Amino acid sequence: MKSLALISLLLFFSFESHAVIKAKLSQTNNPTAQHILIAGEGGDLGTMFLEAALGKAYRILEAEPQAEVVLYSNINSSLEKETQKVLAAGLMIERADKKEFGLHSLVEEVRGGLPIASLSFLTHSAVSYGVHMYKGGRFSSSNPLWEGLKGRFTEKGYIFLSGCNTGFDLAPTLSRRLEVPVAGTLTSAEFQYLDEKNQWRYSAPVSPVTYPQVSSNRKSFLTPVSCEAGACIRMQPLFNSYSGYWGEYKNGSFPAFKFFCGGVTSSHCEKTMAYSLFHQLTDVPLTAQSSYRDFRKALQSYMCPRFNSAAAIEKCEAELERIEVQGDFSTFSPALDTTLQCDANGCQFAFECKKAFFSRDEKCSLKKSETLSTTFVDEYRRYLRGFLN
Repeated sequence: MKSLALISLLLFFSFESHAVIKAKLSQTNNPTAQHILIAGEGGDLGTMFLEAALGKAYRILEAEPQAEVVLYSNINSSLEKETQKVLAAGLMIERADKKEFGLHSLVEEVRGGLPIASLSFLTHSAVSYGVHMYKGGRFSSSNPLWEGLKGRFTEKGYIFLSGCNTGFDLAPTLSRRLEVPVAGTLTSAEFQYLDEKNQWRYSAPVSPVTYPQVSSNRKSFLTPVSCEAGACIRMQPLFNSYSGYWGEYKNGSFPAFKFFCGGVTSSHCEKTMAYSLFHQLTDVPLTAQSSYRDFRKALQSYMCPRFNSAAAIEKCEAELERIEVQGDFSTFSPALDTTLQCDANGCQFAFECKKAFFSRDEKCSLKKSETLSTTFVDEYRRYLRGFLN
């Protein structure tokens, strides 16, 4: 992105060798709105949250050059590694200060600033504790600080929660409280990278990503962006249920991001959903001139899981096209297990939780649901209606 007219960076050091990077990117001297991306403290994931945020930042700028992108990245003790990543992305470090960046800081930052076109969190997260922004800094749906963001979004403004299991509570609750569409996950959020065949593939999150298999991302951008700048990695939901530190959710999941719109009308929600797709790394770089065919292809590449089998991916995309043409009732889902039934207000599920031995945290499981789910196809149709309207 050598055409950027303004690039500024602030690096703040905090206690215990923590720090937060703040980067502001714009192609215009008079931006009309701001897109905010927050990369949480990575821990053993290193710079992967930051890299995924950088790729999304570049995509937003290409799709919406009149806007401004502001990126915050809480980091751990690997300051040198993350600094190198920032420099490789073409940013310059301006100054340093001691403070961590949490929800309280975000509210202060947006006060009096440009209206928010999107607010994306690329972080660890948990159903009970919300988003994890830095060590000791978790912000759940009940935190009153969220109210400081109400009324600060544009007409199509939205929140995007990329961490694990944000769709069970945080996303639908924030949509109602802040009256904006909010996207979340109903399973693990994993990292995907571009392989040697220029296809998105899942990466083991506990080890360094094995790219660059390719030198740049040529499928998600009109002008290719280097993998060193983070353009070849993205966060996507897994295609089966969550199994990890917080429990075993084997009886329900959703294999794509799910939008919740309890605080807005259906038409508003669908238009915002379509608008948000322009900011994602898909197989088609969307712009204001994109056709319905382009949008549909981008949406299919975004919603259909990236299986190792090309035939499985093609089957998912073909089934969505068939359903679109026939317009029939469908319970199709590419998930490998039970897909939850959801609507704009939330999903149908019930947790059973108990304190784990030698841990202060609860471990949970989902009760089995007998409800057939139309959610995957419903969500696909909502995006398409939003584009057409």
